[in-house]
Amino acid sequence: SAVTIGNFDGLHLGHQKIFEQLNAEAKRLDTHSCLMTFEPLPREYFSKGKLASNEQLVERIVQVSNIMGREIASPDEARKILGLI
Repeated sequence: SAVTIGNFDGLHLGHQKIFEQLNAEAKRLDTHSCLMTFEPLPREYFSKGKLASNEQLVERIVQVSNIMGREIASPDEARKILGLI
């Protein structure tokens, strides 16, 4: 699988470029593309302020997935896709 890992807390031009490259590499390798992010985001986890709610985090992930034209995989589905189980 082609995988990218990051703090995808929105969808700015830099993220879009990463996703384009990820999808191109997955296509070249004839495999799945996978985006891995953090919940909560590291800056929220390590901040002394209020953490984002799970609802806010899910909304962010759904937004990014929809823009990429991808479905969201559960952790178990992701492990299976990546050949980890």
